[in-house]
Amino acid sequence: MSEQNGDVTTTEQQTETGTETAPDIEALKNEVAKWRTMSRKHEANAKASAKQLEELQEANLSDSEKAIAEARAEGERTAVTKLTARLASAELAAEAAKAGVTLPDVEFINFTKFVGSDGEPDSDAIKAFVKSLPKANAAPKFDQDALGGSGDGSGSKVKQLTREDLKRMNYEQIEEARRKGQLNDLLGIS
Repeated sequence: MSEQNGDVTTTEQQTETGTETAPDIEALKNEVAKWRTMSRKHEANAKASAKQLEELQEANLSDSEKAIAEARAEGERTAVTKLTARLASAELAAEAAKAGVTLPDVEFINFTKFVGSDGEPDSDAIKAFVKSLPKANAAPKFDQDALGGSGDGSGSKVKQLTREDLKRMNYEQIEEARRKGQLNDLLGIS
């Protein structure tokens, strides 16, 4: 026991006086590299073992278990396909609304064409399709006055007066409006 105490005391004295040498940094770096290499090796072995275990489990499945696994996988693929098509549909509708165009009827659109290989909607394909659609015109393509209308749906070229307008008018003003055709709607004249 006295020897142990002596060793501890000697070490403490060496540390206090600074005679103990600092650990070699190169040796520590080499030790870290060695453990890192061993860790990667064991990680690769673990992945390989997990893959082998999975293959063995698949090989030992009964026919009914294989059928169930295949049906489950097919169901997942179908669900993902439907979901991505719906997502592409929503993005297509949003892009069309932003561009101010009207989409064709949904039964004429194959939404799976707008899904990328990664299963996400392909925004470039969606934008290209929306750009190819004709813009909706706010103004009619023909001259309303050439058809005998003012564009207000009244069917005449002159502004039509209402009963409220007539209440504020005297006899001469009403007669003048009748001659100009401003009372045709009220009188039932086309």
